[in-house]
Amino acid sequence: MCQRCLKCKPDRCHHCSQCNQCILKMDHHCPWVNNCIGYNNYKFFMLFCSYATMTSFYVAVVIFSGFVATVLERRPIQFTVVEFEYVVVFCLMMAVTVVLTGFTGFHYMLLLKNMSTIEHVEKRDPTKKDQVNPFDLGKEKNWVQVFGDNPWLWFLPVGRTVGDGVHWETNETLSAQAA
Repeated sequence: MCQRCLKCKPDRCHHCSQCNQCILKMDHHCPWVNNCIGYNNYKFFMLFCSYATMTSFYVAVVIFSGFVATVLERRPIQFTVVEFEYVVVFCLMMAVTVVLTGFTGFHYMLLLKNMSTIEHVEKRDPTKKDQVNPFDLGKEKNWVQVFGDNPWLWFLPVGRTVGDGVHWETNETLSAQAA
């Protein structure tokens, strides 16, 4: 039972204080999209992060030659506006690319472990080593759970996440089915 909205709260559901509602498999409240990231939009969030990372990397690569030409010229430091822009934009894009790569990589690591950011933070108890995530079904099933079973739609912002967001297969039920 959720203490704030007084509704029945299924597993992996958390109450967002900013949205003032319970979110299925809540990952976090994202200020960039002004919405909670959870069961219904996690695939779209992952695609957004991936495409933003690739775009920032692409822009950094494209302006790299202008940056190198500006920095390596052997004349007194008198940057024109365009040369100054190459230096500033390249440095900013490298910083953005590094941050986005780390952030996106972290979320792919969580996806492959079938964990949300909230579950990851809650499970970081240094006194308990070898904690097992009951929702980790293996990398392939975890991927399919978020991106769907049709590989043609994995990298397109269409389709629905597998399941209903309320009932979750666990590795215990998976091993019981195999036995």
